[in-house]
Amino acid sequence: MSVSLPGDGQLGGTAGENEMRRVPPATGRGEAVGLLGALFVIALVLGVRAMLVSVPVAEPRLQPYQRLDVGLSLDEQTLFRTLLAAEYDIIELRGRSGFWPDAGSLADAFVPPFDATLVPPALRNYRWGAYDGGSWVDYLGRWPGPDDAAQAFILRLIDLHAGYHPHPHPGVDYDPEQLVAIQVWSHPDAATAYPGERLPEAGWSWVLSADDPLLSQQPAPAEPAGPSGSSPEQWFLEMPADPPADPPADP
Repeated sequence: MSVSLPGDGQLGGTAGENEMRRVPPATGRGEAVGLLGALFVIALVLGVRAMLVSVPVAEPRLQPYQRLDVGLSLDEQTLFRTLLAAEYDIIELRGRSGFWPDAGSLADAFVPPFDATLVPPALRNYRWGAYDGGSWVDYLGRWPGPDDAAQAFILRLIDLHAGYHPHPHPGVDYDPEQLVAIQVWSHPDAATAYPGERLPEAGWSWVLSADDPLLSQQPAPAEPAGPSGSSPEQWFLEMPADPPADPPADP
């Protein structure tokens, strides 16, 4: 007697129902895309917040006779940078001859802006002259003819190892490896005459870039008055180059 069990010889159900279906393993791609999207949104929110939050910026320590180059026109800013770049050629020529080179020698050496062919057309009308002070030299650039927009410029180089320095200069605490200090000055009158040694008193402004290390090294202008009721900066300007000696002591 044979007993037939239900489903004997069958796996149960139809053949289609009994096929094994393979399920692909999870790759995590969807989760990764979602995570990247969330990170992007967070970064975007933080970036917008950073732009909206004002960060205090330290004010440059400008003295009354100093100004930033951002106040110059675009052409004048180009001239400012060109004058600063001429320092190395001037020092090299002085090292060869022992004297500060004049404007003609710099033009012959193809040094801009003294060689007008190497500057933009808008700057080619400047006429340059040199004034040798011994321990320093001034290169005065004037704009001939009427032009209310033009300014006069002076490139001043100071021998820091000489016995006398014209005022103002970076000071005595300079790098002993630094041979020369360089300054660029401007005056609103493009045809003004050469002012001599003391530029601030003649209305000239020392032009500085905002990232000049000097701005963080020099003291900030202070409010207390100097000896004669003037500000400390004016008092410093009024001081003679060689202060008088102390009076002899009473016997």
